[in-house]
Amino acid sequence: MKILQKSGFFIIKNLIPLELIAKSLNDIISIISKLSQELGISTADYLSCTGRWGTSSQVTKIVSQVLDEIIKSYLEKSLQCQILKKKSNVICKTADLIDAVPFHQDISYSFNDPYHFSIWLALNNVSETSGALQIIENSHKWEIKPLVDFWYPYFFDQYSDNRENYKIKSLPISAGDAIVFDSRLWHGSDKNIDAKDRFAYVTRWIIKDQNLPCVPKPQHSIFGILNCGELTESMLRECLSLFGY
Repeated sequence: MKILQKSGFFIIKNLIPLELIAKSLNDIISIISKLSQELGISTADYLSCTGRWGTSSQVTKIVSQVLDEIIKSYLEKSLQCQILKKKSNVICKTADLIDAVPFHQDISYSFNDPYHFSIWLALNNVSETSGALQIIENSHKWEIKPLVDFWYPYFFDQYSDNRENYKIKSLPISAGDAIVFDSRLWHGSDKNIDAKDRFAYVTRWIIKDQNLPCVPKPQHSIFGILNCGELTESMLRECLSLFGY
């Protein structure tokens, strides 16, 4: 716990055996292939459109059942406290989805249901050029800011665009390794220049009986990360109604 409070992150080597990592990755790819077939498109086309699956997705559920207990058991022994999982995601960068992820604080995206830390488990080897996680050292001690709206057309990443002014550290890791980091830590990732699949399983946790910080509420953009889904659905429904659907 002290190292998390002091540094804001630490790396666990070989958290998950490689055999289980390989099985988890195969299961994920199998589910993605199935979802692609249901939509009548290729897996490549499917992955060019999305790189994130939520807690309730089949893609995430198939690995959660296997990995969560191992992660929880290890962390409770390491941190010497009880922890509870809040949510999970499978995320990826591919040959088609190579974009960088701007620097942000995880906690800002759970302003109604905050958590203490995240665990980023690598399902592939992650190099400097395949989109490794990057952190700003000691930034977990900074003020919590409202969420960064990546989709807003005038978004400006003040940290990526001014690297010389910040202590940015890249964290390449191997499959089965995990990065544990404070939910307030500013982090992001560079482009996947290698254009190879880079899958990760990310979980969010709270420490039992420990207070949670207050998170500022964000302001909605005209069309941004908080409302794009509802607005897109309403526009599609309106258009489809013109054709009798």
